[in-house]
Amino acid sequence: MIGFISEKLLIPILDFFYGLVPSYGLAIVALTVVIRIALFPLSAGSIRSARRMKIAQPVMQKRQAEIKSKFSGDPKKQAEELGKLMNEFGSPLAGCLPLIVQMPVLFALFATLRGSPFADVPYNINLKVVPQDQIAAIDPKP
Repeated sequence: MIGFISEKLLIPILDFFYGLVPSYGLAIVALTVVIRIALFPLSAGSIRSARRMKIAQPVMQKRQAEIKSKFSGDPKKQAEELGKLMNEFGSPLAGCLPLIVQMPVLFALFATLRGSPFADVPYNINLKVVPQDQIAAIDPKP
């Protein structure tokens, strides 16, 4: 799935931006902006859910403690009441679903930038190893 998103969606968009501005740096910035705009509804929903849970968490913890103390002898009734509480406040894990949906797209972005169009670019480093006594001759001190 990540390869499909990368090959069929992200590489053509990257090539389009490279055609507009012949600079891969600017093309990558533009591609990143497009992806952030496309994923914004999911991000906003996740942020809203996190804020809602942050506000409701103290009340929810207090009610959980009350339920656990009230129904400590009856685990079935305790689980039922905790389930009702979760339905009332919403599940704390509901904010994770949008992040899980975003993950393949962000992994595909990473794969796109790691691979094409940079896959055939050789990275050569001009490195010379010299003995300690010859370093002063090569690198004079100012």
